[in-house]
Amino acid sequence: MITESRLIKKIENNSGYSTIELVSIVADKLAEYLLKILKKQDKILIICGIGNNGADGLALAGLLNKDYKTKVYLIADELKTEAANHYYSKLDKNMIIDHISNDYDIIIDCIYGFSFHGSIKAEQRPLFNTINNLDGYKISIDINSGCEADSAICDSYAIKSDLTLALGYLKPFHLFQKEHMMFKELAIIELPLSTNEKSNYYEMDEERFIKQYPFIPENGYKGINGKSFIIAGSYGMAGACGLNIIGALSAGASYLHCAIDESIYPILANRFLNVVFHPMNQHNFNQIIHDTIYNVDSILFGSGINNLSYQNELLESLLQNSKKTIILDANALRLLKDKLYIIKLSKPKLILTPHIKEFADMINKPLEIVKQNKIELAKQFAKEYHCILILKDCVTIVANGSNEIYVNNQGNNALAKAGSGDLLAGIVAHMAAIVKDNFEASMMAVWFYNKICQDITQDHSKTLFNHELYLTYADKFFKKYQK
Repeated sequence: MITESRLIKKIENNSGYSTIELVSIVADKLAEYLLKILKKQDKILIICGIGNNGADGLALAGLLNKDYKTKVYLIADELKTEAANHYYSKLDKNMIIDHISNDYDIIIDCIYGFSFHGSIKAEQRPLFNTINNLDGYKISIDINSGCEADSAICDSYAIKSDLTLALGYLKPFHLFQKEHMMFKELAIIELPLSTNEKSNYYEMDEERFIKQYPFIPENGYKGINGKSFIIAGSYGMAGACGLNIIGALSAGASYLHCAIDESIYPILANRFLNVVFHPMNQHNFNQIIHDTIYNVDSILFGSGINNLSYQNELLESLLQNSKKTIILDANALRLLKDKLYIIKLSKPKLILTPHIKEFADMINKPLEIVKQNKIELAKQFAKEYHCILILKDCVTIVANGSNEIYVNNQGNNALAKAGSGDLLAGIVAHMAAIVKDNFEASMMAVWFYNKICQDITQDHSKTLFNHELYLTYADKFFKKYQK
């Protein structure tokens, strides 16, 4: 389970343990883990804060000192919590040092926990700078000190660790490692805590994906597994539509409509033989859209439409006339800049798929501000505009407007290549056609997109990553579940 700080507090309060007992449990589990990785000659320094994270460190120090030369550095003379004072009173005072040197093999960070918010105080920055410059192997307990548990926000002086040990559950901070790069490795320390509380963070894995994926039954027929309608591409940008198609087909599309400008029809029709194409121009596009939108289950619009002279009219027609789910991607999102109000008035359910820069432009905020507050901004946007938001970055967020969120950090830099977003949009289009709940469909699409990328890059280089391999590797994936 992924827990926010508000949920952690509830779990702790309802655990039946006192804070002192909880600290003892945490210390025992940490010592059990560390004893498996430490070397007998290791000299250990534990740096403790004044709260319960410091209490964890003080209790752990007492346990490790039985087998290792262990020292403790306190960041302040006065401890703040009952648990911290309790475990300080039990500690051999000869273990406490008044300055930090570079003599230790292992440095354990127990300064701040999941309650930290804001910035490290100016008077503490020299200490944090000293810790970060130590040569020893650094371990942070639960959250790297100086980072916030519920976001990817970290102070510039925050502790950078070689290993971070998450206590009990993952926190949002842990999911965004690719963005903040505050730890190199992560491990979860299992704790004997259970809860009936529901997390706002959803998870997706292969088991859940397969359980939710509606395979075509033995007596099925074409169209039973949903029909998607892709409206994409323009002169010079046929590839964007082609990648939409590859995405949809790799996700299992069995009946795919595609409306494209007649200038690129020969290119795509020659490449894809199992797609129903609708060549269009500025004179007949309205009729083609009208004749098709009522016979499909999802519509994707926007990839590669940059050179269509009638793209605005297409967007307006879709938002006014369709009652099916519409996925807006790429240039369709740019058309919404400064007129987002129109999606509040639209009839269909919407899934928007901006990358982080497109999203910043849409909401007229600086990119750095968006990066620092992407979780809250994604939640707010999805709620205000009654849509599903797939916010693409090295870590992708899916928000549904009900304060529920999915974070996928499984992708890799092979996808940092033109066309990756078009591929994902095609996958989303098919998932939205076959899975009734658009939030579930979006989570499944994002997970599948990154899962297949992982599979491909096990056999092929990231540098020469080829999007067309999705068809081959998706085939391998689904073959495992062939009846």
